[in-house]
Amino acid sequence: MAHVDAHLSLLLATPEVVRLIAARPHVYPPNVNPPFDYPFQYVNGVATSPRSDATAMTNKIWKNNRCGIVDWCLIIVEFALAGVRQSQLHGGPATLNICAGSWENCFSNCMVCWRTQQRDFSDADKTSHPYSVSIHNPVTPQLGCCGCVICTQCLTEEFARRPDDNIIACPYCAQLKSYSRDVKAWILCEAVCKTFLA
Repeated sequence: MAHVDAHLSLLLATPEVVRLIAARPHVYPPNVNPPFDYPFQYVNGVATSPRSDATAMTNKIWKNNRCGIVDWCLIIVEFALAGVRQSQLHGGPATLNICAGSWENCFSNCMVCWRTQQRDFSDADKTSHPYSVSIHNPVTPQLGCCGCVICTQCLTEEFARRPDDNIIACPYCAQLKSYSRDVKAWILCEAVCKTFLA
């Protein structure tokens, strides 16, 4: 990792960033509808008001909405103060951490907007490497502390609803402190990694 200034050192020590660096994707598909009513309500940090229509995914709905699975292979954690890409001394993005691994049979669409059929994170023609596009590119997948993977467009919209919050709950599962405005956890499959290196 390139030079890390005092601000980045402090950032790396915050509990939220430590949790984000340690985050790993779960293998669960979304329910037919989100599990909690929006806007979320909490009691002692636990989401309340579960939806009665948040039934489990069915094979019919899966096929009709062209859902799929993906094997993730890389997580890149980037510092982006106030959602703005920073440059390190070498001119590249401010990468805080890179974790290579194998997280198989995960949901390959955005947990929030999967019904639109616009996202397929396993398809390199539909998903860009985050370092080859703008930090606000809508098609890039981001990992939350909760393990959900959500597209940048859905997260951008959620942060816009909360302009004073740097850390927000997951817009799908409602887990508190799941996504950060200042730190992005990009998650990639092998096909997307290969297009970036080509």
